[in-house]
Amino acid sequence: KKYNSGVIGSIQMDEKNQMLSEVSVVGERPLVRVIDGKMTYNIPQLLTGKMASSIYDAVLELPGVQQKLLEAVAETGNIQLVGANNVTILINGKKTNMDESQLNNLLKNMPKERIREAEVMYSAPPRYHARGAVINLVLNNETSDIQQLQGQSARTLHSLRIMVSRYLPERKHG
Repeated sequence: KKYNSGVIGSIQMDEKNQMLSEVSVVGERPLVRVIDGKMTYNIPQLLTGKMASSIYDAVLELPGVQQKLLEAVAETGNIQLVGANNVTILINGKKTNMDESQLNNLLKNMPKERIREAEVMYSAPPRYHARGAVINLVLNNETSDIQQLQGQSARTLHSLRIMVSRYLPERKHG
């Protein structure tokens, strides 16, 4: 039939059943979500194709985060957030008792696989007990029967000789 008007009328469709062998629903979490002034970054997705081995390296990949140059010792170290005077780093929503250097060393020794997301807030809510900007590192809740030890050790050759000499019996010549 040929219709000249804009009104078609009713259309009837025949029913046809078809069995599908499989249905896949593919989705992807967004790289960043902004909720109540908090930017939450999906760290595994953020680090795709980037060179990062530790949580410290992962934090430096966050937009607006950089290392502060410590002029007194001419080296990089503390983490700073662009547009903020100071930044507090929280782990799973809690402050640590460590100073900045100790916290940086801890983050440098933790593998990037331990972090799930990072929450960046330029004005922290009162529940965090921190003034100013905050970066909250949310770690994976891994529970394992295997005890894991992680850390860093450094000694000079001189102090190592002293330590070894204390525990070895003296040799008698002759």
